[in-house]
Amino acid sequence: MSRTLMKTMRAATTAALIVGSIFVQHVVRAQASGIKRTDLQRHDLSVPACASRDVQCEPPLATANGP
Repeated sequence: MSRTLMKTMRAATTAALIVGSIFVQHVVRAQASGIKRTDLQRHDLSVPACASRDVQCEPPLATANGP
């Protein structure tokens, strides 16, 4: 591939990752009911107002109503 095409693909991929990460932040805040989320670690990043978190999520146990 040409150098220009590679640079364009890299820029498009970077832009897609940035937009995707912004979308994921909004989805994470909208947690479904019944899910227990426990923060394990939190690290402040060098970017103001941004942090990295390690979490453990426990979905509710499914129950089956059998005959």
